[in-house]
Amino acid sequence: MKLRCLAFALLLLVPEVAAAQEGGDWKPDTHRSGAGAEIFVWDNDFVGTNFPIIGFANIGFLDEFFIDVQLPFNTSFDGPGIPERKTRAAMGNPSVAFRYAPTHQGDAVDVRWFVGGGLVLPVGSFTDDADYLFPLGTAFAATTFYDGYLWAVDAIPIYATGGVDIRITDWMSAQAEMKIVPWIPIDDRNDAELFIQNRFGAEFRHPELGIGGGLDVLLVADLLDDSNLLSGNDDRAQVAMEPYFAYTNERFFLRLGLRQALDEPLGFAFDDGKVVSGHLTVGGSWD
Repeated sequence: MKLRCLAFALLLLVPEVAAAQEGGDWKPDTHRSGAGAEIFVWDNDFVGTNFPIIGFANIGFLDEFFIDVQLPFNTSFDGPGIPERKTRAAMGNPSVAFRYAPTHQGDAVDVRWFVGGGLVLPVGSFTDDADYLFPLGTAFAATTFYDGYLWAVDAIPIYATGGVDIRITDWMSAQAEMKIVPWIPIDDRNDAELFIQNRFGAEFRHPELGIGGGLDVLLVADLLDDSNLLSGNDDRAQVAMEPYFAYTNERFFLRLGLRQALDEPLGFAFDDGKVVSGHLTVGGSWD
């Protein structure tokens, strides 16, 4: 009798499990509460080995609203110095953002989008110590200028952000996002900067195992590049790409990618002195 009851209960449960796997339980990073860290590794003969770490938390409240926190650090080993190579470390600029992130589940696709804005504490502007500013500059390069407000000096960055994640099938999604980031000058900086960054990506994931991967294409441009912050010529943009492996379950997520600069001033990635960075994202979720 107990065995029959158990079998009957399992039959009732199967449709619910299938619906959860085929429905909305695949949450993109922008629509799940969690915390973790992004860890970059960039080794360069000229600037040494750099380990930018960006701690983050995405805290959901009131169903469709999120608070995003970023806390950046970089440690630079074996960098240039006199009379010998030096190790330096610095904290970047903490950031807090607020987003509205609803979900629209349709018969064919699930569409999740968000809009919001963020404030940045300009820690990098509190000192003129060259040994402190050096790892901020190398972290700016190691991350191919993306989210460069985390490493800004002599400026107070603010930003507006928006994006969309479209789950095309139960094993594929497409993403796009944008940030508009004015850098308000302070101290010795004479000119404002206006950065626009875009990310376009596609991810493929087994709906039951949570194993997959994808590709991101990233673009950063300075529309007011009078100071040639990105480049010493008329090129005001930096393009990068990142193929990655990913694993996600209900409580844990991991992503391992290779960030590669494709054009000047940081690329091509595998040329001497250019930027190709290992990129690990790891963390946990509580929703």
